[in-house]
Amino acid sequence: MIRADGRIGLTGAGKVEQIRLLCLEGVEVSDTGKINIKRADF
Repeated sequence: MIRADGRIGLTGAGKVEQIRLLCLEGVEVSDTGKINIKRADF
């Protein structure tokens, strides 16, 4: 779940799994959990 402010709205193991999946899709995730889309087709 991605919040409107661009942060991941999960905690614990769910957050780690979401970060892993987002990285596989070409999304950069900061240390604070904020996402940065790198691909143009999103």
